[in-house]
Amino acid sequence: MHTHRSVTLLLALILMAIFPLLPVAAQSGNDAAPLILVAVPGGEGERLAGRLGAAFHLLGSAGSARHYSGPVTSVDAALRAGRYFNATVIVWIAPDAPTDLRTTVRGWAAVPTTAITGRLPLAGPDSRPLVAAIHTIVGQALTVYGQCRPAVSSLNRAITLAPRRWPGLVEARYYRGMCYMQAGDLPHALEDLDAARSSADAPWYVHHAAAWVYADLGQYPVALAAIDEAITRLPDTSDLLADRAYFHRQAGNNTAALTDLNRAIAQQPESIAFRLSRAEVLTALGRYRAALADVEAGLALNPPDRAPLLFQRGLLYLYLNRPTAAVDDLRAYTTLRPEDPSGWINLGQAHERSGETFSAIQAYETALSVGPEATYLYSTLARLYYEAAGVLPTGSPEAERHLELAELAATAALNAYSQDATALLYRALARLARGDDTLALEDLSAGIDIAPDMDGLRYNRAVLYAHLGEAALDRAERERLLRAALEDYAALLRLDFPAYSYLLPTIGALYVDLGAYEEAIEHFAAYDELYPAARPDQPETLARARAYDGAGRYTDAAAAYTRALEGDSPALACQARLALAILTGRRLSRPADAAVLLRDYLTGGCTRNPVTLAALEALHHSWQGAESG
Repeated sequence: MHTHRSVTLLLALILMAIFPLLPVAAQSGNDAAPLILVAVPGGEGERLAGRLGAAFHLLGSAGSARHYSGPVTSVDAALRAGRYFNATVIVWIAPDAPTDLRTTVRGWAAVPTTAITGRLPLAGPDSRPLVAAIHTIVGQALTVYGQCRPAVSSLNRAITLAPRRWPGLVEARYYRGMCYMQAGDLPHALEDLDAARSSADAPWYVHHAAAWVYADLGQYPVALAAIDEAITRLPDTSDLLADRAYFHRQAGNNTAALTDLNRAIAQQPESIAFRLSRAEVLTALGRYRAALADVEAGLALNPPDRAPLLFQRGLLYLYLNRPTAAVDDLRAYTTLRPEDPSGWINLGQAHERSGETFSAIQAYETALSVGPEATYLYSTLARLYYEAAGVLPTGSPEAERHLELAELAATAALNAYSQDATALLYRALARLARGDDTLALEDLSAGIDIAPDMDGLRYNRAVLYAHLGEAALDRAERERLLRAALEDYAALLRLDFPAYSYLLPTIGALYVDLGAYEEAIEHFAAYDELYPAARPDQPETLARARAYDGAGRYTDAAAAYTRALEGDSPALACQARLALAILTGRRLSRPADAAVLLRDYLTGGCTRNPVTLAALEALHHSWQGAESG
């Protein structure tokens, strides 16, 4: 949009050629002071030459004056004289209008331009209008040539000398406002431009300039009112319509912006800038295919600079879920504009959508190398490094290196923004994968303090608490950790019960470990009600059996232990067989069946602990004896 703005302002300067006392040249690269040629005809014009020359000399360093004495019968003659003297500003007196001041501002390349006529009387005893006019002419020339400091000095003089109702005040204030705007002094720019706008006959470009200042200040409703006034004075001008569309968009009214751009494109259907702007508005409205049509039309016009269109089309392909096509366009864009971080960032997103993790990493790394201020990318890189480690061979040097990079990237993200909960999550996961449970738990807890509803943090802390609790040797510490895991799982259920209801059996198993058998059974039953077709796996079946056993529901427990015998884990099957044997012998009073189960347990290689083995063999013999007796 900034490119569009510069084009608009340049076009505005060209359009000003048809209005009084306005420049028609773009800024020159020549740093020399502008030469001002005073061209006068014979007769009455010669009488004014001295007054003009004296007025120019008052400008001091703002410019130098040369007099051309000879017949000046037309604009062309004045321009020829100006080219001969290489003049920047030509002030001439027309023989058919000796009381009018006429000026031409031209570039250093000596390109013929159209004269600008101002209705400024030179005759009469009051010389202030003449001197003010000269100061205004030089001020506007200096403004166009980018020499704003002497321009402001000259324009200050013009505004100070000018009579109260002098018509040239509008132009003087306009150009001084433009200089303030170029210098970034927006309040003073606005003061001058609003003063110029207060004139009933203020031309369109005064309102247009004020609109941009208000926009730069973020005051879009006022900017829109100002540009509406400009369009009233110069209706159906496509560039003004495009500018108003930009203001509408910044104010959040994309529908109004689209209306203006439709009108602008109807007038200039081959304007690539307008089509790109409309594509951006259509994208914001979610009309991706229509936006793509505009971009395609712009590319079909074979613009010298294809980069902005390729960038926009790459984004649209992302929105349309065509990541491969997006990669092609965004890669082409980064070739044309390798210094633009946004190209690499969006290329990284396209690679992610395509499942190309390592290519995405490379794109984001490049984005940070050309735009180090994009520190938010460190969190994304932490996630991708962690994911990349997951697809590499476990324990390999490459996997370990990517886990290290994930931790380093997350730390860099946190150095830039200490409240980055995502960075804390992936640093914790990298630390977990590297076996550093303590630091991982610190990161997860710190992240939850920042973002208590971030499910990834809650879930992984719950898993870690449960793991630490199962490994704890101290009974009180074990209970504390398991209950902490339960609290995190409960928080997930409160956050989004439908999404996390699959955790109900996991919660039930934790209650079993805590000896809270009725609570465990309630969670198992709730899961069964939600998912009646689900079949518990071996660990869950064993947990259910233990819950029934602990709650005194021995028949249900025996059935669950029996189902757990059929699982894939021999160790869990051994646990189920032993528990079933003890339950059968002690609770169900079936010693013979219990003896068979214990025999299978003892001969199946389930235990190698001599003490336990001796106790179980003794129990086996007692049950055998009780049955035979």
